Amino acid sequence: MLKKGSVYLIIALVTVVILMLFQYNKPKEINWFPSFVAQHKIPYGTYVLNDLMEKRFGDNLKQIHEPPFEFLQSDSTARGTYFFVNNNVSFGESELTSLLDWTAKGNTLFIASGRYEEELKDTLHFQTAGLYADFGEDQKQEHRLLHPQFKSNAPYEFSKDNYATYFNEVDTLQAKGIGQVDYVMEDGSEQQKNLNIIKQPFGEGQIILSVFPKAFTNYFILEGNNKDYTAGLLSYIDGNKPIYMDNHYKSGKSFYTSPMYIFLNTKEFKWAYYMALIGVLFYVFFE
Repeated sequence: MLKKGSVYLIIALVTVVILMLFQYNKPKEINWFPSFVAQHKIPYGTYVLNDLMEKRFGDNLKQIHEPPFEFLQSDSTARGTYFFVNNNVSFGESELTSLLDWTAKGNTLFIASGRYEEELKDTLHFQTAGLYADFGEDQKQEHRLLHPQFKSNAPYEFSKDNYATYFNEVDTLQAKGIGQVDYVMEDGSEQQKNLNIIKQPFGEGQIILSVFPKAFTNYFILEGNNKDYTAGLLSYIDGNKPIYMDNHYKSGKSFYTSPMYIFLNTKEFKWAYYMALIGVLFYVFFE
């Protein structure tokens, strides 16, 4: 007859095995981290964007992994469009000056960011604010492109955020609205139009600013007909000149140096690792 302690031990072991089986077969949770990394296929990565741009612009698309200041210092012949997309893009005084000088020579600076540094706001005379849905309203945002070619299109929807950023102050003599955002009201009425993408000249070049960087993520592009919205924004880029895609200012990492990342992000390796740890604990306990 088994001892009472052995019975409890067997019950504990069976319970642990069952729990592990449930955890192993549980669907993997979606990673909603806004990484904006070109290699990431998670919802808020930019794998799809970079893939589409490679097909559309070919060899003119250049992936830049160093800071803009270093790149512009090392390549004095760089001409075309410098493209930034991230939750927050803040350059610092010296780097911003370098980018603006480069833009003024006849190039395009395209920045899609949820937040901007004060130096850039003061230089281009704009301010941003948050737009929130009122009580009882749907959280669904409606995005529109303002160019006459796109005005007849239905609005492009995005419903993952309960707030939107927009430009509440712009240089009305220089800035031109490209896109706007609104929230859908329950009675179907329209709110005031809120610009969230603007373009303005700078020297001999131009600057395009967007406060909706998620328009370039995998999730947005693959949702409904939203790819047409993103394609419309990319039409403002001169594809006959080089396009420098920034990979430096990103919230996520493009690659991981820790071996444990591979183990913990591969289901089979992760559970083999956990079972090995449990086995070691049992060995220590009984020995």
